[in-house]
Amino acid sequence: FEQASVSLQIDATDARLAGKLLAADDALVAHLHAIARDYPATPDIELALNVRGAASHYPWQWLGVAQPNAGSVILAMKMKGQTPPFQELRHHGLHDLSWLQHSTLTGQAQLELQTLSYPQKVTGLTSQLKLEVALAQGSGKLNLHANANRLAARTLVAHRASAVLPLQIRLDHDNWRIGLQRAGQVKLDKIAATDAVRLQDPLSLSIPQLEIELVKKPHGMVLKHRLAATATTFTLLAEQDKAQAIEAQIHPGKIVLSGQLETGKPSQGQLAISGMRLTLAQSQIQLNNIAATFPLGVTGTDKIADFTISQLQHLAATPHFAPISISGSIRNKSAQGQAGVFSLRAVGGIPGTRYLTLTGEQASASGDGMATIAITPLTFSAGGLQPQALAPALGELEDVSGTVSASA
Repeated sequence: FEQASVSLQIDATDARLAGKLLAADDALVAHLHAIARDYPATPDIELALNVRGAASHYPWQWLGVAQPNAGSVILAMKMKGQTPPFQELRHHGLHDLSWLQHSTLTGQAQLELQTLSYPQKVTGLTSQLKLEVALAQGSGKLNLHANANRLAARTLVAHRASAVLPLQIRLDHDNWRIGLQRAGQVKLDKIAATDAVRLQDPLSLSIPQLEIELVKKPHGMVLKHRLAATATTFTLLAEQDKAQAIEAQIHPGKIVLSGQLETGKPSQGQLAISGMRLTLAQSQIQLNNIAATFPLGVTGTDKIADFTISQLQHLAATPHFAPISISGSIRNKSAQGQAGVFSLRAVGGIPGTRYLTLTGEQASASGDGMATIAITPLTFSAGGLQPQALAPALGELEDVSGTVSASA
């Protein structure tokens, strides 16, 4: 902001404040108007803030967000209620925020972002966010409604998105808690991971659990969070140059995101998926009860994910193989001096026998990679392991003895 104009009028009981912020070209960027009646005792306040202007005029870094290079912002906010005497604020300071525990406030805010753009990331982001707040003596409600016409996270892009989060707030001395009044809803439509991979159906998420806790410590703040969500079944299409697109039906199961951020320390957390099911209709392959964990922001580890597949089965009338289970991990080999190279190792087999091993590597920059699948030596014997246990189609082979192994 290049210019500011502030007017303050005070008498024995009331105070009025008006402020304007302007850009270098004299464009009005923000206008604040506030009234405090009976401020020496229990102030009865009214506040109105209106913002309108180019996105480049505002300090997005205060919110930890990158500066957009285009677009505009419109914000209208109204708040009224009662706060503790201003004398208490003078002693404790606004940054303490404990005064909110003794305040009664109601208000609404509406934020519109119009055609925001970030270089090489997002273009034409337009969204609306509505907020309703009711706070009384340290507890209250906050209803959040958001809509966006384009939402991007790395290569994943949703061209329509909406969210409804009915939140409840509890302030208790040095501890703040935010949870849900009831389940929240998020909807994403026209989702594409890359030019060749897209979701055929809209994706709807139900959020039965959202817990955010902010704890004030002598050395700073600790922010803890946990979010649980379930999503509707959707179909993913992966286009191929010279073949029919691969179609995968996915039941996402349960998704849990948890972690914490402490002052002066890097954030750390975990994303966990459980109960996921994947069906490849063309090849009649189904993967049941998939579970995976992804460490987020954790230092000192090269692990990207651990995963298990309780059952991988062939759905044909005469299956090529018996249902097997698989477990494994994906790692980043940058710690070994191979930046951008990812490795996979998995083992699997029928219950009680682990005989499949899959190892592989891929370089993200070139896309080149390799994989090896091996069957470790298996011993067949009369009255013991027989080929039918591995492949039902081999049921005619009886009393087989000997050893088999394979690698490709």
